[in-house]
Amino acid sequence: MVPYRYGETSSLRLCRQELEGGRSPPRNRPAAPKPLRRSAFLWANLSLAKLMDTLRSGRLLIFHLLELAEEIDLGRVRAIWADSAVGQIVPRRPQPGAAIQFRYPPVVLPLGARPLTSRLAGSVRAKIFDFGIVSISWDLAAPDTWDELLLLSAELQEDPALEAASRRILDELRPRVAPACKGLIPDSRLIEDYFVVYVEELDEPVTAEALLGRHGPLLAQILRGERRELSPDECRDALRLRHSYLVDDLVIVTWNAAFIYDPERSSEPVDILEFANAELLDLRYYDALLDRELVGIYDELQVPHGLFTRRGKYLRTSERLMGLMVEVYDLREKIDNALKIIGDMYSARIYRLIADRLRLNEWEDTVDAKLKIAQQVYQVLLEELGQARFMALEIIIVLLILLETGFFIFGPH
Repeated sequence: MVPYRYGETSSLRLCRQELEGGRSPPRNRPAAPKPLRRSAFLWANLSLAKLMDTLRSGRLLIFHLLELAEEIDLGRVRAIWADSAVGQIVPRRPQPGAAIQFRYPPVVLPLGARPLTSRLAGSVRAKIFDFGIVSISWDLAAPDTWDELLLLSAELQEDPALEAASRRILDELRPRVAPACKGLIPDSRLIEDYFVVYVEELDEPVTAEALLGRHGPLLAQILRGERRELSPDECRDALRLRHSYLVDDLVIVTWNAAFIYDPERSSEPVDILEFANAELLDLRYYDALLDRELVGIYDELQVPHGLFTRRGKYLRTSERLMGLMVEVYDLREKIDNALKIIGDMYSARIYRLIADRLRLNEWEDTVDAKLKIAQQVYQVLLEELGQARFMALEIIIVLLILLETGFFIFGPH
């Protein structure tokens, strides 16, 4: 029997017994005092279950998506970088008639290894979408242990230097891509970032259910970028949106991070997560654009105008408003048709998960509501233009009557 130590719980006592060789000391003499060694660390930070397996192969992916232009001619981009290939999606498994199809496949530009922080470096690539978004992606090797993964994930998710590094890369690309851009945005402040932990292989095969049971709270901490232990409610919320196609794969998505466990090393989930964030960024851009334009139009309409100058002002404002609506509707059409998932329920479910978490439907509803406001303002302007035209005609008729009357009274007889 292992002797009792003051303040020691039964669980800690059993742990000490295992660390000291698994045997109880002889009953007739006291055991030699030994330090608890790793016990304090194990019980204060990680449970014994977290050390049962290690990461044999994995990657950390950091995405920064920025608005470069309203449109980008991908054909011209391919001509500029003639030696760069279009990124191909690695399918989850071959399925007859199933595919993920981009209307205009984005151009992927490998940019080699770059320093990320003072002590970290990663492989960098840029993905250019036809609707004006550029995604800068950093690819780092994952640590070997779960506790190191937790610490590194928290560090990467809270380091502002990462965004600055991605912006510098975009500044390098902008002059070369500019000839292929329509409506170049010289310095957009909008950005979307996303963090992906992609575990490809553990030291032993494990099912998704076993992985969640063994590491669920730790995975929640990684997704939240939180070093301290989360509450049960927060853990449930972080792990709520997840999907498995086979028993041994798992995708968990949150607002700003995702965890993927996939021994088949498919690129489908990553491509879908990246595209959804590009869609969100474009919706945010046009939401802000509608806000600015509508406020500007309201201010213009508040300025008093004369009878004859008002018609010209309303005409220019209505033309500007019509151009804005056409531009936004064109964007919506491009985004809606940019990605088609045909017969692949796995990819479709992943997209629905990330779309739900990013609230893409709510953003679309917000943009649609502002478009309806723009349409209402446009209709009001058209009515005002009609009234101004009618009033101008009335004035012209009155003037003609006066001229004719004057000519009749004062003209030669």
